[in-house]
Parts: sequence; structure tokens; C-alpha cells
Amino acid sequence: MKILCICHRIPYPPDKGDKIRSFNQVRALSKNHRVHLAFLIDDPADRVHLPAVQGLGATVDWAYRDPYASAARAALALPSRTPLSVAAFHSPALHRKIANRIREERPDAALVFSTAMAPYVWGERGMAKVLDLVDADSAKWRSYADYHAPPMSWIYREEARRLARYEIAAVEDFDEAVVVSEAEAEILRSGGSRRKITVIPGGVDVDYFQPEPNAPETGAEPAMVFCGAMDYLPNIDAVLAFSSEVFPLIRSQEPASTFYIVGRNPTPAVRRLADVPGVVVTGSVPDTRPYLRRSRVAVAPLRIARGIQYKVLEAMAMGLPVVGTRAAFQGIGATPEDGIRIGDSPREAAEAVLEFLRSPDARGRSSVGVREFVMRRHRWEGHYAMLEALLQGACARRAGAPLGIAP
Repeated sequence: MKILCICHRIPYPPDKGDKIRSFNQVRALSKNHRVHLAFLIDDPADRVHLPAVQGLGATVDWAYRDPYASAARAALALPSRTPLSVAAFHSPALHRKIANRIREERPDAALVFSTAMAPYVWGERGMAKVLDLVDADSAKWRSYADYHAPPMSWIYREEARRLARYEIAAVEDFDEAVVVSEAEAEILRSGGSRRKITVIPGGVDVDYFQPEPNAPETGAEPAMVFCGAMDYLPNIDAVLAFSSEVFPLIRSQEPASTFYIVGRNPTPAVRRLADVPGVVVTGSVPDTRPYLRRSRVAVAPLRIARGIQYKVLEAMAMGLPVVGTRAAFQGIGATPEDGIRIGDSPREAAEAVLEFLRSPDARGRSSVGVREFVMRRHRWEGHYAMLEALLQGACARRAGAPLGIAP
């Protein structure tokens, strides 16, 4: 097949949730199909990664998303019904390139990553179309509204309302719609979607993220770790809350314990956490695995969370116990029987972390359970098989169906 893959950001390096999923999709599809890749670059520094993306075997079309122009388009959308995030990701230059690619190559299928990119093929009927929404973003903006005061809460709530309507319209325009978890699918169904919603969970590279062979477990320091992009609101909120509400409870019982905050672009508020005794803010690191290996437990104190938390899956794949909120695990499906611990209150979280810091037996049992869970439920091979079948089925139906009418 010839497959047009459209992403809202360059799918490299695969170091955050959206890029991890899109990178692995493109890499897998390029092995057996001719892939045409189109995306936006919103950080000029990311241009250095273009050769790596081209090395995946796909042709590449891209456009720069200027932050000022993006903000202007979002502002201009305020009087309309268009979601601000959809307007912000509109690029006339990329739209022209995609239209030219469709006209010249006549792809069999389009795989579109995220609702914001749906307009680039809206109404196209000459190919099968699969929309990977990943998450129901409308619910994310609704959560943002709950954690902010006016006027931002008003804007976030209005964006949630617009996106909820737009997500349903986008799903109806495509042949197939995909999300990462049943919880996300239920949001779309309850919003009125008549289209079948397919759940394709996120995966993890279990060969890259794996327990260190023959490593002496007792060598791990009494440390906990959080990995994630530290300019992303849910992650910022999580580490600020953990450092102020949970870590002091842990530190009072284990004075030598350390909390590693590992991730790029820490905001000033996150950087200031390094002034707290026992807290280490690393900033960008080339590899998160050394910090996972030197810690006894990973924490995922996310109060705002949608879909799959890859940071949780990566820790579990390495056999590291994870203590997190229910929201952090909702897209993964793990339960305490699988070796994780749920701590929604500061006291619950602190007690669970202290158990893993102090008990080699508890860590050992959890290590086996979390690794086995990931191997059983979240390997990329299962993701590839489901995505391939979905694309093949959509193409087969499109080939045998009469042309539809664009809405």
C-alpha cells in the first residue's frame, strides 16, 4: 500500500508520548509499505532530526509552525466555532504540500495522528482514512479548566466544548477511528459518535527498556524517579504537588531519600524544586534508563492525565515498581495485582513509596509483576498487527464502496 502519514509534530526523537507512538507507527509501516510522511516542526532545533526521519524510508513533507502565526490563527478563531487548537495547527504551506502529494501519488490510505490534523484530509474520498485521535483531547482541556482560575478556566472550558463537537465530526468523516484506551473510546461514544471506535493501546520497546541483567538490587539507592517533559502542564503539576505534599512525608521517614525529576525544558517553577533538600532536577538527559536503574520506585503523581502514560510503561518494562494516581494508570489497565500501587492521597502515595524503598521483597515481587504485565499487554508488536489489519480492512472496504459525499 501507499500510505500518507500526517503528524502534528516531527516524529523524532521518540522521547515523549505523541512522538513515541507516531515514530513507532511510521517505522513499522515503512517496512512493508510505501510511506509518505507529512508533519509540522514547531521548534527550529528539530530540523536537525530530518535526516533521521528520512532514514525511516519515507518521503517527507514538512512546514515550520511559527508560534506567533499559530497564536494569531488561534486568536482569529475565537469568534468562530473552530477549536483553537485546530486553528493553531493549521499551516497553509503544509496543506498545499499534502494536497500535491495526494494528487501526485494517489495514496491508498491516510493515517492521521491527532484530531488537530484531521482538516488536512477532511472530505477526501479517494483513499481510506484512519484517524488516530490517541486521546479525547476535549477531556484534557476540561481537566485544565478545573485546575485554573478565570479567565484561563473559561478559555479551556470553551475549548473543551468546541473540541468535543469537533472530535465527533472528525470521527464521522473518517473510515476508522482509533484511541489508546477504552476510557477514551467511551468519551467519544458518550459524545454521540456512531462510528466504531477501535482501541489500540500504546506500546513500549521491551528490548530497550528492560531490567539490567545481573545487577545487584541492593545497589539501588533509596530514590524515587519521575520522567517526563518538564514543560508540559500535567507533568509540572504532578512534580510540584508531589514535592510539596508527598515527598516531605517520605523524607521524614527516610531522610536519605532522593527524588529525581528527569526531563527536558524544566520551567522556572520546576527548577526551583532543586532547592528542596533531596530533590534533583536533571533537565534534559540523553537516556533516562540510568535514573530508572538507580531508583527503587518510579512515581506517577498525575492529577491531569489522559490516555497512555509512556513514562509508566517504560518504568514497568524495566521491572521498576510504580506508585501513581488512578488517572496515571487508567489507559494502561494495570492493577495492584500486576505489581503497581495506587496512591491518590499524599498519605497513600507516601506509604506505598516507603514500602518499596524499605522492602527488597516488595520490590522483587513488583518487579516481576510489572515486567510480565507489559510483556503481555503493551508490546509494540501487538500494536502493529492491529494497525495493519485496520488499514487493510479500510482499504478493502473503500475499494469496493461507492464514493461518499463530503460533509
